[in-house]
Amino acid sequence: VIENLDALSSLQSLFLGTNKITKLQNLDSLHNLSVLSIQMNDNQIDNWSDLDELKNAKSLETVYLERNPLQKDPQYRRKIMLALPSVRQIDATFIRF
Repeated sequence: VIENLDALSSLQSLFLGTNKITKLQNLDSLHNLSVLSIQMNDNQIDNWSDLDELKNAKSLETVYLERNPLQKDPQYRRKIMLALPSVRQIDATFIRF
């Protein structure tokens, strides 16, 4: 469970990999995630609507969701780009424009 981050409004980096997390939640107050690598790899994220938790992070540039059930979706990269338009890197690969 992701919790107790509400008061960390200046947080810029968040690393949560390999924690058996099943749902992205309680991240909507993190507005200053700019140099952010939300490393959520090796967890159990399987619901695309969980990415809505990151919509307030308007400067979010990097997300790592490798080895989560979401990655099995053939539209994995495209869906991340649509959900989080500021992202410039998905996992270890930069987005081409």
